[in-house]
Amino acid sequence: MLTPTTFTLQFTTSNGGVSNAYFRAPYACTVRDLLVTCQADPGDADVVSVLDSSAHSIGTCTFGSSLAAGDAAGAFAPGATYGNTQFADGDLIQLQCTQCDAAVVLLCVLTLDPFCLTV
Repeated sequence: MLTPTTFTLQFTTSNGGVSNAYFRAPYACTVRDLLVTCQADPGDADVVSVLDSSAHSIGTCTFGSSLAAGDAAGAFAPGATYGNTQFADGDLIQLQCTQCDAAVVLLCVLTLDPFCLTV
């Protein structure tokens, strides 16, 4: 029986540009949560978004200011319009970080719900 499962992705952002990472859905699912920690301060109010293949925002996490290594972004906020998007098995889930003040490593823990429940 499938249960909500977490997947860990690590990616390095670029300095001064938008950075993307991609994850292929292992089964039909909805995104339930995203936890993002940083290896250094990425800059103030930078955002990590979960997007579908049409660039619709599924949800976001926003960093605060003056972060230190290991600090986390704010809580995952599902998008009002596309927050319950159902991904099919094999669909690409995109993680996008807005312009960073420095190249930093982000550790992203993505929780997927195989029951495609809406909240």
